[in-house]
Amino acid sequence: MEHKLYVYSKYAGTELKFDGSTHFLLKEDDIVGILETDEVKDLQPLYDRVLIKVAEAEQKTAGGLFLTEASEDKPSIGTVSGI
Repeated sequence: MEHKLYVYSKYAGTELKFDGSTHFLLKEDDIVGILETDEVKDLQPLYDRVLIKVAEAEQKTAGGLFLTEASEDKPSIGTVSGI
């Protein structure tokens, strides 16, 4: 029997502990996708969600100065990986 992995929102649900295992009690809307393999490309986003591969952050300025990791802005662009 294959197990499906459910991807859920980082801040969702209530953590519960049963028999030494951690569980989360979630609302259906908090589940964002289903993964049936170990490949991210196989993730099936749920509802109106789209999987985006985030573009790499710039490593240096237009003037050629190298940026530290702390000063890099998170990119707000990417390409669609799954619908």
